[in-house]
Amino acid sequence: MVISVTKTPSIHQIFNKNPNNTYTADALLYQDILRYSVRDLNSLDTNSEYPFNIWNLTAWLIENNLEISDDYKRSSNSHMTKSNKIQARRGRVERFLYTLIKLDLLREYGRTKKSKGDGTTILYCLTLFGLIIALLIMTKNSKKRKKANDYLYKTFRKEFEAGNSSSHKFSRHFFEKLRENNLFEKYTAHLLDTSEKSESIHNLTEFMENSLVWNLEKSDSEKALRLKKEAFEGLDSEAKKKLMNMQKSGIEEKMANIATNIEAFENARFERRNDYEAVVTEVICEKCNLSFVLVLPLSEYLKRVEFPQFQTAKCPTCDVENSIKIPSFRV
Repeated sequence: MVISVTKTPSIHQIFNKNPNNTYTADALLYQDILRYSVRDLNSLDTNSEYPFNIWNLTAWLIENNLEISDDYKRSSNSHMTKSNKIQARRGRVERFLYTLIKLDLLREYGRTKKSKGDGTTILYCLTLFGLIIALLIMTKNSKKRKKANDYLYKTFRKEFEAGNSSSHKFSRHFFEKLRENNLFEKYTAHLLDTSEKSESIHNLTEFMENSLVWNLEKSDSEKALRLKKEAFEGLDSEAKKKLMNMQKSGIEEKMANIATNIEAFENARFERRNDYEAVVTEVICEKCNLSFVLVLPLSEYLKRVEFPQFQTAKCPTCDVENSIKIPSFRV
């Protein structure tokens, strides 16, 4: 018996490249479908979802997708009516829409009456994840980069303001400071780079988790760390405690998945379950090959994971400097 396994799509499909480092025709079609809703950056409104139907989308792609437009210019099909061109391409576009829906980049918005004849047709719109990816794609165009980044900032800010959690409050303060200190555009460039290179992003949660690993020049890393501290200090005392507890829990949950001596790790974690200012880790010495639990102040741990030179420490058993590596989990 042959068992068919369907591979879960990832957003890597949208940025797939040829051996010569150019985007594949399929990748460009995915990108253009996402671009369609944000094509006019001057008229975007954070309160609108800009629903569209497949007919109008395909009509726009015939004029704006490189592969499709070139095909009609060069082939014997150039004489076809626009209506027939749309009908000829509709099936492929529909398949691509289905994949984007599986990736949670698009969703069905509802139905509307057909412009001709009876019946209704499906309306589609971008999800929050789709909007972020679409705007990141727009930042590749140097002439549209500033407006795309402006709208990305408004999009993130709206989401952070809609939430009441300590994480939402911290993120709102931090993004404001990134913007004020000219680091927000570097952050969105990092998000685009993450989108293009990662093959393991299947949804918005994984996208945001991957985006936490942000490699900057030393001066910018130090600035970003300072801004995080300022954003944290801007929270009230209750929000600070909740955020630290959330960060501690997130780090320790990930650490539990790689711990080799889970009993020792769980015991240490249980003993410090109410200490939100400390994080429990497990480290292994590369010299003596012994594992042991290491408890660090949360603030120190978060600083260490930002800078590779601080991710090692001296082994208390063999006394060798930099022989233990502290696992880096960003939250």
